[in-house]
Amino acid sequence: MADVQEMRIFSADQIVVHHDLPSILKDYSKEVIRMGPENILKFSREYFEGILRAQGYFEEKKRPEVLNATDKSFIWRDKGHKITDHYTMLDTLDAGANDQKARIATQKKTGFERTVIQKAVKAGTPEREAYKQKILEVIAKFDHPSIVRFIEAFEDEANVYLICESLKGENVIENLWKQGAHSEGATARVI
Repeated sequence: MADVQEMRIFSADQIVVHHDLPSILKDYSKEVIRMGPENILKFSREYFEGILRAQGYFEEKKRPEVLNATDKSFIWRDKGHKITDHYTMLDTLDAGANDQKARIATQKKTGFERTVIQKAVKAGTPEREAYKQKILEVIAKFDHPSIVRFIEAFEDEANVYLICESLKGENVIENLWKQGAHSEGATARVI
């Protein structure tokens, strides 16, 4: 999960407020006032987990603590989870390398649009383990509000699927080329 306090909004297109959000926040606020918890973070987690559990979002035996997550809240789903159970695959983006492609997908539970990077690498091979290790190293190194965040990963016998934020708009480099020469200050703001 991204650190929303550090995330930057680059365009109004990135702001999507779910129609249920006002009522969810209203009910949550009432409960906080009613209960007056000493530890607001613990209370908030338990409150929202209870709502998710009541709606069948996750089974009791698969609580979030059981999932394989790093300290950056990146979740590597175990092999019992199929990507198609969680996401609806949409358009294909750049094909990239021969063994890799990117697609747009929507998360079934939330409707959020994400980018899926699919890498062909067979299960049980040293290449798969090296690829997984490299992904975790990259995620740990590059945690910055101006860099797309990886959210979770799935794997099957033939592929690894990396789920990351989906950002609309032009490529920064292409946009800079279109605009022509830049001052040092303008370049520093972009970078």
